Amino acid sequence: MQNPSGPEFIRPTEVLSIFGAGLTEQRLRQLRHQRRGPAFIKAGKAVFYRAADVARWLESCTVTPESLANP
Repeated sequence: MQNPSGPEFIRPTEVLSIFGAGLTEQRLRQLRHQRRGPAFIKAGKAVFYRAADVARWLESCTVTPESLANP
């Protein structure tokens, strides 16, 4: 396992920078509380995400237009 400051792990602020204005710190916190967002690691008060978990969560949020789902 890499050190939490390594490239495999990212902080919530880095997750927010991936989304830009599409996700707020408060909404990311709500998603953690509701267990609906990407998997996360909580060590004391510190929260980390694995970059792969964030990517996997984004994939799970993919919406396919109906025209592509039923060729």
